[in-house]
Amino acid sequence: MNHVPRARSSGATSLTDRESALLREIGDLTAALDAIRTGGVDAVMVPGPDGDSLYTLTSADRPYRVFVEEMGDGAATISERGIILYANNRFAELVRRERSALLGRDLTTFVRPTQGDVLARLTRTAPATTRHAEVDLVRPDGSTIPVLASVTGLDLDGVVVRCLVVSDLTARVEAEERFRITMDSATIGMALVSPGGRFLLVNPALCQILGRDAERMRATTWTEVTHPDDLDEGRSLMGELTAGRVPSFRTRKRYLRPDGSVVWGDLTESCVRNDDGSVRYFIAQVMDVTDAVRAERELVRREAELRAIADSSADILVRTSPEGRIDYVSPAVTRILGWDPQEILGLPAAEFVHPDDLAQAVAPGPSTGWFPPRTRLRRRDGTYRWISARVTPVGDPGNPEGFVAVVRDVEELVRQERALEESERHYRSLVAGAAEAMYEAGPDRLVTWMSPSITALLGWAPDELVGTAMSNLLHPDDKDRIEPLSDEIYGATDAFARTHALRMRTKEGTYRWVAARARTVVDADGRLIRIVAGLQDIDELVRTQARLQATLDTEFDPHVVLTAVRDETGQIADFVYTEANRAACEYNGLPRAQLLGRRLLDLMPGHIDSEIFEVYRAVVATGEPLKIDGFAYENELKGGEVRRYDVQTAKLDDGLSYTWRDVTDQYAARAALAASEEIHRLLTENLSDVVVHLRAGTIAWVSPSLTGSLGWTAQDWLDHPIAEFIHPDDLGAVDEHRDALAAGGSDLFRLRIHAKDGRSHWIQVHAKPFYDRDGVQDGVVASFRIIDPEVAAEEDLEARARSDELTGLMNRREVLERVAVMTSHPRRTGEEAAVLFGDIDGFKAINDDYGHSAGDEVLHTVAIRVASCLRSGDIAARIGGDELLVLLDGVHELANAVDIADNIRRAVAHPIAIDGVTVTVTLSIGVTLAVPGESVDDMIARADEAMYEAKQAGGDRVVAKLPRPA
Repeated sequence: MNHVPRARSSGATSLTDRESALLREIGDLTAALDAIRTGGVDAVMVPGPDGDSLYTLTSADRPYRVFVEEMGDGAATISERGIILYANNRFAELVRRERSALLGRDLTTFVRPTQGDVLARLTRTAPATTRHAEVDLVRPDGSTIPVLASVTGLDLDGVVVRCLVVSDLTARVEAEERFRITMDSATIGMALVSPGGRFLLVNPALCQILGRDAERMRATTWTEVTHPDDLDEGRSLMGELTAGRVPSFRTRKRYLRPDGSVVWGDLTESCVRNDDGSVRYFIAQVMDVTDAVRAERELVRREAELRAIADSSADILVRTSPEGRIDYVSPAVTRILGWDPQEILGLPAAEFVHPDDLAQAVAPGPSTGWFPPRTRLRRRDGTYRWISARVTPVGDPGNPEGFVAVVRDVEELVRQERALEESERHYRSLVAGAAEAMYEAGPDRLVTWMSPSITALLGWAPDELVGTAMSNLLHPDDKDRIEPLSDEIYGATDAFARTHALRMRTKEGTYRWVAARARTVVDADGRLIRIVAGLQDIDELVRTQARLQATLDTEFDPHVVLTAVRDETGQIADFVYTEANRAACEYNGLPRAQLLGRRLLDLMPGHIDSEIFEVYRAVVATGEPLKIDGFAYENELKGGEVRRYDVQTAKLDDGLSYTWRDVTDQYAARAALAASEEIHRLLTENLSDVVVHLRAGTIAWVSPSLTGSLGWTAQDWLDHPIAEFIHPDDLGAVDEHRDALAAGGSDLFRLRIHAKDGRSHWIQVHAKPFYDRDGVQDGVVASFRIIDPEVAAEEDLEARARSDELTGLMNRREVLERVAVMTSHPRRTGEEAAVLFGDIDGFKAINDDYGHSAGDEVLHTVAIRVASCLRSGDIAARIGGDELLVLLDGVHELANAVDIADNIRRAVAHPIAIDGVTVTVTLSIGVTLAVPGESVDDMIARADEAMYEAKQAGGDRVVAKLPRPA
């Protein structure tokens, strides 16, 4: 037997004698083991401290030595006090130190200080027992490495040592960290659950799904959060998993939140087992599918609803595959096409399309599928029927999963459309040669077709008007009257059921009167398809009617034109007023617009029981004119009073030209009328106005209409000078016109005359010399009528021309004229004139923020406030967008004008309420005095400069500027 020299080790001074001896012996043992390993010896005897053998190693032990040295885990032997007696290479690698530097070192120097208690428990491991703990080994650079330390106690003939094995946990820790991060950031709920069902670890997503925080979850079991109706199934599945009969399971279940609400979740569960096969813990993954469940239920409900709708629909509902095979068809297919739904399921839809229509349906498209929008489908009896299809792709239009089509029976509609097309062709061929111009326009009001007759009527070629709006040709004066009617007919009403006269522009630029009528063409749903309109040339007729109306209006007697209204047998059943002069309207007490278009029997139904109606019929039938004197009639328009009339009537087209004269008074007092023939002639010739006979300026006779016009009786005027009743300011004009009348001419003029109630009225006077039957001039006869409305309208127009429409203040032109007049003459001291130039601060922002209507309201309010601050002789005007000019007449000095300007500024600054919003505006004002003889532009420019200085200083202030020295 070869002997190996004993190895020596220098122990640390702090070691006990026993530990030092053990180190020496282990050193000897190490050397012996190295010898065995190399095969140099077969056995080693190591004497103990007392001379006994501590350890005997033979060649049979060699594999164990090699195993310890080469094992993947670190290994070390430590004394009862924790001193390292031995360490293998792996242990040295884990702590990154030389093996020789480890021997004799306290194990605590290689463990994290905070883990001292853990290490103490390990070093107290009793012989024949093993303890495990996770600790961190500390390296020289301060870094640590997690390890699982396993310590086994050994009693070697009374000497207790501990064998330490450490396993590197770095990979596991990193994996656990990755798992933790993954778990915390997962969008699905994750949890580790104990075999008893309690949550050990939960991620935020699961907390959010179940409505509990992590701490509350860890105090909860899975059965407590499970819906009662799902518990039995859950326990069964967990039992299968626990027993190992399934590696995992997946189910959909309901969970309860603390507020009692239910959450649906897809649960996937597996487990991690111990070495003995028992479950260490369960791994649960929960995906919140509440919205999906609701959507699925809603989908099921909707599908059932849609199926019910489809089954009861009058239209055919079809669903096809992407290849066009029918996989559903509604029962309406039997009624429309004769097929039983089961007969055609699975068949290609194209098989049912008419061969001539297949070109439109050879392949599915995003919008058509296998059905063209309109086609013919084969019925079960072999015939074909026209249908209209609306197709919708299912899913992605570019790659649809199939198609859904609504198929409607349009056989009758197609038949009607073809009949309509034929009718339109026939109609257009007829109207092309008609004198009346016809056209069609679509809902967009643009002409789609125009007959050639338009060229003869207005000079335009049909192609020139196609694509345009006929309203472009309307005369400007007719637009306000015609465009509302046009709006009505394009709203699918019969606004143009009556003919309307209007003027349209010819190609030469002139205007021509036409009679326009239009009708609508609508679909089955009442939607407008187009309008058909006709234009008839009535230019000469209108001009003739104008001349006729002028002639009629000069007549003193009432004169109307009546057009016959015939019944279905052709008999005259009534008459319609189609024309009336002023005298007729006044007599009947109706304005012309209300009289025209009314029926005779509606106004005076007594005609039907009177012989006069039969007389009217006879005149129309025979064409013989008629004259009746003294005809008695209970006139409904006169309260049923019996009046007597001289009537003249003659046939006019299919109607009557009818003139009457109320001769009730003459008939009752014929003798008196005979004695005063000239006066009554004058009366009958001027019944429509007040008639006065003057001799040398004194009233000799006045018509009874004086009372109705001015309230005076005839007796109030007779034998009085006419000058007593004329406004004093108009007497000079009367003298001027008297000279013209004296020369034998007639005259037309205006003046004001007093009514009995003290008011003055404007009248229009038509005066001329009066001659008796012998031709001798007998004064002057004058007729007059009150024209207050006309004068008021003229004055209103004049006022509008001189004022600003928005604010009611003077406009720029008027105020500049006033400034020019004000500064054209010298002024006395103490009676200066001042000019104020104001501009609203920040007015553009109001328009931008609240709109121009709000800006207009602000301008209007500011104008009222400015005017309220002025004196009776002062003037305010709007001269620009937000610029105001004020003229102060009769101020004492510049300071007086500044005070008034400041009052205006403060009044304007009060808040203004506009449509629920309150805005506040301010005014910058420049003030200057007017200089006689100075130009208006210079004066306003000086006030404008002062205003600009107020703006530059921040606005909302008054700045005065004196005139420049001469």
